[in-house]
Amino acid sequence: MSEALDRYDLPLDFKGGSYFKVRDKILKELPEEFDREDLRRHFQESESKPVQRALRDLQKEGQLQTSGRGKGRRWIKIRSKVN
Repeated sequence: MSEALDRYDLPLDFKGGSYFKVRDKILKELPEEFDREDLRRHFQESESKPVQRALRDLQKEGQLQTSGRGKGRRWIKIRSKVN
């Protein structure tokens, strides 16, 4: 069944929906290191689910890493090295 679902995944360059807007904003507008307060300021009007999903996915993809836990958690952008 997972193979069937994999065929319907959207490409990462898909531009629609709040999830993709959140992803783009995290990567392009937030500072290199940010915390919950930064997220609140940038996503005041967004629901928390797309924000949390984007953070989780970016971490899985190796574009973000975290430091700390709970309220003190910080996210750090990982820039890919170009040879």
